[in-house]
Amino acid sequence: MYKLVISDDKGHTTVVPLVRDEITIGRQDGNSIRLTERNVSRSHARLLKRNQAYIVEDLGSYNGVIVNGERIDEKAELAIGDQLGIGDYDIAFQSDAPSEMKTLSESVPRPESAPPPRLVVLSEPVTGAEFSLSKPVLRIGRDERLDIWINHKSISHEHAEVQLKDGTVTVFDLDSANGMRVNGVPVSRAVLEAGDVLELGRVRFRFVPPAGARSLDPVPLEAVSGGPPAASRKVGIAVSVIGLSLLAGAGAVLTTMRGAPEPVVSSEPPPVAAAALPPAVEAQPERAISAPDGPDGEAIVEPQEWEDKLVQARRALAGGEIDEAYAIADELPADSVLRETPEFGELRYRYAQAHVDRGERALEASDFDQVRREATLVLELDEITKKQRLDAKRLMRRVRTASILALEKASACAAQGDSPCVIEALGAGRARSADALALLIEAYLATDDSTAARRRMNAFVERYPDDPRATEYRQILAPE
Repeated sequence: MYKLVISDDKGHTTVVPLVRDEITIGRQDGNSIRLTERNVSRSHARLLKRNQAYIVEDLGSYNGVIVNGERIDEKAELAIGDQLGIGDYDIAFQSDAPSEMKTLSESVPRPESAPPPRLVVLSEPVTGAEFSLSKPVLRIGRDERLDIWINHKSISHEHAEVQLKDGTVTVFDLDSANGMRVNGVPVSRAVLEAGDVLELGRVRFRFVPPAGARSLDPVPLEAVSGGPPAASRKVGIAVSVIGLSLLAGAGAVLTTMRGAPEPVVSSEPPPVAAAALPPAVEAQPERAISAPDGPDGEAIVEPQEWEDKLVQARRALAGGEIDEAYAIADELPADSVLRETPEFGELRYRYAQAHVDRGERALEASDFDQVRREATLVLELDEITKKQRLDAKRLMRRVRTASILALEKASACAAQGDSPCVIEALGAGRARSADALALLIEAYLATDDSTAARRRMNAFVERYPDDPRATEYRQILAPE
């Protein structure tokens, strides 16, 4: 049976079996699945079963339907494992059929001459399981929607991401609770090489390249001292499912309660340097910049001043100046091979994560202009993790939602003649449409704040030059 696994932006999850040939999704009563956030349209989307497959259709929603990171035009056929986005909700399309579930090892066709690289589990809970790294981007975690699902309490819901590019396999820690190690060294990003042991929480993997051996013996975990269990987070998801549970049988719709990952206490304390800077950046001689090899296998020698850029960037990063560190490194020419080094990749990863974190803090403070700036900066970067890109897109969606709600409130205030209320509702960057900005301008004029009104008129003319109101504002702004 097909099913939807629906998660909101706080991690609350509900599983909905698809027992009808048509499923409607929206905010208003009467939908098969009712999602209550305001950035979900009243009639947002529907799923139609056609020839044993499901098609998702956008019903003219304001924020659209996202499938695997891309907004669909009208319709799209779904495949098992597809990720949908509707408002702030993440929805995974899955099947209960054993042949289609992500279990211990996915059956991926492998050419005998060149099998894909893989991760082999060396410890509990699934010792000996193999996971083929056959996609450009894979995520690992305790969330069963991910590419590699490891059901262990030391693993975060989204723990790590693996990227494959030009034969190189890079793994990123996704700000997990219990961290990531490669060959026993704490890292936030690492390029894997043959035989490397990757540790996520208390679960160990060995990396096997395409030409690696097929048989590996398990490696026992060192003794660990278990700390007290973390506090359980027993929360639900605000999703109304109408009529489906009666057709599917009692208990068909379940709300998953998830606990926080169990903390890991290692028997060996991590190196002191790791607290300030990942070993990928710090644990090298200052001149040892590892540039990739050329086509003939010989190391490519870059000009000394280019290598000096990475050395300067490393120093800035060690001092906690992430923006300055990336700005220095980004001065490297676009064709410099130093941009392919682990050092540069680490800088880019940490720079992107820093701005995602700043965007989250700005969202908490309702500083929507700052949220937009931070998210835009992240989305303009190349070769960041899929999670970082999705987080930045989610921040942009939250800004759009806040702008819609602000305009609704401001319109109600204007109807009552309450100009200060309009200004309060549309402040902090929430006037993100021509109508909202025009309403804010009128409110400033009504309160005799001509300076603020003229500033917004300039912004209006710049953003919406073809709007009829722009002509009026140009006449007001023209010097007498």
